[in-house]
Amino acid sequence: MASPLATGRKSLANLGEPINISFAIPALALLALILGSRASVVTFGVVASIILCIVAAATFFFTPFLPE
Repeated sequence: MASPLATGRKSLANLGEPINISFAIPALALLALILGSRASVVTFGVVASIILCIVAAATFFFTPFLPE
């Protein structure tokens, strides 16, 4: 909401977007459990961070303007 990218594109109704992002975190935790010790902790941490950034950016740009 405070980003210059959101000016004119987002309203207070778009504050539900973090709910979409929060679904990616348990999915990545489940993936970590499935992979177990097959992937190094550092590699998985970097990949998980990149995936979360992509999910956040996609949620920001693909969620339409919601009227208040």
